Amino acid sequence: MSYVCTVDYVHSETTVTALMVAAGRGFFGTVEQLLNMGANVSAVSSNDWTALDWARKFEQHDIVELLETHMYVRNIYVLIGNGV
Repeated sequence: MSYVCTVDYVHSETTVTALMVAAGRGFFGTVEQLLNMGANVSAVSSNDWTALDWARKFEQHDIVELLETHMYVRNIYVLIGNGV
């Protein structure tokens, strides 16, 4: 038997994603890998927190910087793609 799990899997009870857990726990390499796999940085848990909120709450400053940079670069690509 095989199972398929997407990078944005949401836990049925906690409503968090792997990116949120990795960001909050300070797992820098895991956050990088999840972002490279296309993890959704805008996903929101039941308490209305994103991965960035989790990183801020638990003072994971290097991950806050990584997520902010990732979102900034992503927004530039969106603007360029829209001809702005």
